[in-house]
Amino acid sequence: MTAQEFEAWFGLAHAPGLSRSAARALLQAFGSPEAVLGVGPAQWQAVAGLEASRALSQPDPAAKPRLAHARAWLAGHPLRQVVALGDEAYPEPL
Repeated sequence: MTAQEFEAWFGLAHAPGLSRSAARALLQAFGSPEAVLGVGPAQWQAVAGLEASRALSQPDPAAKPRLAHARAWLAGHPLRQVVALGDEAYPEPL
């Protein structure tokens, strides 16, 4: 996973007020976190509703420090990695 892909996944997963079901609907509609974040509020609202659009439209002041912390954690050991939804290493549902 590239640094840009990680940042997009992290941003989508940690957007305050964005439900998991809304995030999944957006991913299904647009294909990737980068694509989701590349469209705008009207498209977010059309797919996942007003709350999802508001959640993604509001900048989160804590996002940059949390992202930096997550990157530092990943860099702290060679076996640490991110396995995103859709990745072939992502575990099967029970």
